[in-house]
Amino acid sequence: MAEYRGGERRRDRRIYRFAGGENPIEGFPMANEKRREFSLPPEIVEHIHSFMKGKEAARTAIVSKSLYKAWSKRPNLDFDERHFKRYAIFSEFTKKTMQRYEDLKVKIESFTLWLKDDFDSPTLADELIVTAMKLGAVDLNINFSSRSKLLYLPDDVLRSETLVGLSVTGCRIDLREVTCSKLKSLHLSVVRVKNGDLFRNLILKCPLIEKLVCADRLLSFKNPRDSENEIHKLQSLSLNLRNREALFFQDLLLKFPFLKNLAIGRIYNCRNIRICSQSLECISLVEPYEAVTAEFDVPNLRKFHLKGSAFCCLTFETTCGDDWESDIHIMHHQCSASWLSSLRKLLQDLSLSKVSLSMRVRYPTKYICDYTSCEPIPVVENLNIMDHVPHSGLLDALFLICRPKFVNQYCFAPGNSELLELLCKKLIDKRSENHCIPNPSMHGLEEVNVEVFEETIGEWWPLPWKTLLDDVNTQEFRFQLRWRRETCAP
Repeated sequence: MAEYRGGERRRDRRIYRFAGGENPIEGFPMANEKRREFSLPPEIVEHIHSFMKGKEAARTAIVSKSLYKAWSKRPNLDFDERHFKRYAIFSEFTKKTMQRYEDLKVKIESFTLWLKDDFDSPTLADELIVTAMKLGAVDLNINFSSRSKLLYLPDDVLRSETLVGLSVTGCRIDLREVTCSKLKSLHLSVVRVKNGDLFRNLILKCPLIEKLVCADRLLSFKNPRDSENEIHKLQSLSLNLRNREALFFQDLLLKFPFLKNLAIGRIYNCRNIRICSQSLECISLVEPYEAVTAEFDVPNLRKFHLKGSAFCCLTFETTCGDDWESDIHIMHHQCSASWLSSLRKLLQDLSLSKVSLSMRVRYPTKYICDYTSCEPIPVVENLNIMDHVPHSGLLDALFLICRPKFVNQYCFAPGNSELLELLCKKLIDKRSENHCIPNPSMHGLEEVNVEVFEETIGEWWPLPWKTLLDDVNTQEFRFQLRWRRETCAP
């Protein structure tokens, strides 16, 4: 499809767009005699295409014959029905493409398929996946989007002796025969298994597996203690946790001796967790449904993540001293004095680390009444305000329970003058061109400065106060705060 800007028909100034639902190449003019041929060595073009999705790679095909030729035989196939207006056009395009690869005997490396719930989708999916396996695909990414049914994964996939990566969403898997001896990465989401157990009949038959993600709550291990087998290659594990499986994590050293990254999501019916591992470097707790007491005996811990609305009681045994980081994302509906107390306790549990705290409270309390504490005030390296419309009461509460070194704009575009004005009102009493006096109501605050991020050099630089309101419309900014050392809250 060709469009002309402003109705002008100028040579070589046509803009071609891939109208979803049409072949992205059909009808595009190739480079002609009047246009200099753009040429690169085939291996470089293939390397460039390896970083592109199918639609992006298709756009490069109109530049030159060499790029068109490379696109027509690119080793990374990406079929996404969302980019087509009608299923019939998508089906025809994918079948023709696969047939061309078969006729030319072109091998592929990766195959990605995203399908909606159409009448003929299962048949088309089965045909495309089997053909991709015949063409040598070693990395499969299958996503079937349906609220009412699941796609049956062809048996050829789990019988492959060459498959290295497999990501499956919205499928049924038959575990009667699994021979994926070279599989290194496995991602399962919204998947149902039959004729076997996920751990014993699939995972233990993949001795080279390094990354395992089980993103659906029904995929938790059924009987983790029934097997004493070790998975020596596993380095990254992500799954949900039920009460009956808590013992599975007590000694990860024996089961996964080289595990470096552990992510546990949607913790429910499990109040206590204890994790021991010499190899773990990163731990993530995502969306715990209730308060959890967690003990971590992890000497080499480097980073801890927590995301959700429920607070956890945490204990760390590590030899890293203060040379590790914690990244906390709190999302809550309303804050109160008890809520603030729980948040402060969490920050105190993490006080040995460099804490980054991101906050989003949907209905912040306007006034925080009668909150006092005689315990030391936790220090926070970075306080990220995630609300598009920040509330004065939320800022009062945060400055009451912690001492942030930096206050950042976060999750919204530069130019949020409302946040800027609110922070200036809270933090600053008087200011001149290059100097300001901290607000005396901010107990313990000794110095306030503003910095902007210079993208050209990738560093933060001081910003003169006189240009603050002008620069904030185009640049990312943050407040740098210096507090007086205190032993307890005011």
